[in-house]
This record gives sequence, C-alpha cells and structure tokens, in this order.
Amino acid sequence: IMKNSSLIDNSFINDVSFKEIRSWLAKNTSCEENINYFETLSPTFNENKLIEGFTLTEELLKSLLRKEEIILPKLSDLDSAIMSLNKEHYQLEINQFEEIRKMVLYYKKLKKKFKKNQFEKWESKISYINNLEHISMEINKVIDNNAEIKNNASKELNQIILTIKKVETSIDNKIKTELNKYSKLGFLR
Repeated sequence: IMKNSSLIDNSFINDVSFKEIRSWLAKNTSCEENINYFETLSPTFNENKLIEGFTLTEELLKSLLRKEEIILPKLSDLDSAIMSLNKEHYQLEINQFEEIRKMVLYYKKLKKKFKKNQFEKWESKISYINNLEHISMEINKVIDNNAEIKNNASKELNQIILTIKKVETSIDNKIKTELNKYSKLGFLR
C-alpha cells in the first residue's frame, strides 16, 4: 500500500543526522558544482537508485579496505570555462586553463583507476572525452607548472619579452656607467 510513499519524516531525518551529513558532503566536496547538489540532497525511495548507489558505494568501500588511494582533487566550477571554449574571440583566464588542466589530469587518473575490475560500475559512469592528450599538450605549450604563461607561449610574446630584457639591460648598463662616472668625479662615495 505504501510502496511509493515516504515513511521518513522530519524527526527521522533529524535522528539519523541527515542534515549534518548533507552539510558535511557540501563542505567537503571536491568539485564546486556539487555543493548545490549536496545542499539540496534528499532521501530517495527509488529502489533502483538505492541499489545503484549501494553498489557504487560498495566498490569504493572495497577500495578503501584494500588500502588503495582514492583520488581527491579540488576542482572549481568549470562550466563557464568549458562553455566559453565555443565562443569566438573569447580568451580564457590563466586560472581557467589551470582548472581545465587539473580536470584533464583527474579524468586520466580516474579512467586509469577505474579500468581495474574492482570498479566496473564506476567505469560505466564516466563518459569518454576526445582528444585528452591534445588538450593537455596545447595547455602545456602555453602554461607552465606554476600556472604562469610561458615566455614562448607565442612568437609575439617571446619577442616582447626579449625586447623588454634588452631595454632593462640597456638601462642597467647606463646606470652603472653613470654611477662609475660620478664616482670617479668624486660625487659618490
């Protein structure tokens, strides 16, 4: 009779600390996009979803029992950066490139980890992304390991940096020459 209705009321949710669990999940999620998901999480009564969730959880639990490292990066909200890639003449910020690079590395690690037989359910959850190596290579051409633009990111930038270095060297030499000249004249000691 009550198959589709809820036997869970607010007192039960309070008794099992569901709100605290939901809050903890939102606070400790590795991806900003999941914060809202966890904050609005509610109990489910769908038997198929429960079985699927338990199966996924069981795979992770067994991994922990085998003392395998679980990959836990912190990822920012990448929606705007990814959507901007389709816009003509749009320029991503350095931090957006860095976040995309982190996401690509995270994806590679997950795919590698989930190829093992112990993660059949999780592997089926991860969709395929084309051209990962190309994406990494293109980002690495422009951004260094410290999330800074490389001097040789473009021919124009490299030329500008070389010109600036020449001007700085010229100024340094001029200052030294003038200091030596006034030092020999006795104005500087």
